[in-house]
Amino acid sequence: MLPITTFSTDFRNIAHTSINAATPASGKLYYDDVKAEASNQSLGPVVFTLKSNKFASWWNLGDPVVYQLNAGAVASSVNTIIGDAYNSDNKLVAQVPVSRQTFLDTGWSWTPPEPGYYEIAFAYQQNGSMELTDLPVKYTYSQTDLTTFSRERYYLRIRRCSRKSWNGNGNCEQYCGKK
Repeated sequence: MLPITTFSTDFRNIAHTSINAATPASGKLYYDDVKAEASNQSLGPVVFTLKSNKFASWWNLGDPVVYQLNAGAVASSVNTIIGDAYNSDNKLVAQVPVSRQTFLDTGWSWTPPEPGYYEIAFAYQQNGSMELTDLPVKYTYSQTDLTTFSRERYYLRIRRCSRKSWNGNGNCEQYCGKK
């Protein structure tokens, strides 16, 4: 199997495809101003998957973003799970490592400093190794054939206020005291 080919814009991936040697690539893709590049990184086997503690990965400002074990098992050889948080400009804004035990007990947690769109790239490190193994996200986009595709990051949104704290005058006073 050849590496994953990624089509991306300046701010997020928009399409992924996997090409194997037995099936020639074909088809059409129309986007304006697209840059394509091949990735040297193999996604490899995913041993465990993560899930957020909020529906649709939307949090309010001030709430901790938490990702926990969803499926699979975290091997005992894993000693650290690391989450790299990127803002909408694709700048690394935080790198948060947690121990295997902390991850199993409470999950990976980070509190964003401001509202906005963020992406989290997860990796893990095994005992006795300095190398990081990426932990890609697997999505299912069809309920009928359960076709999956992978991404390198988890997407999330931080909003300034909860709907309950909105007073109708453009203020979020109850929750965050900001206009």
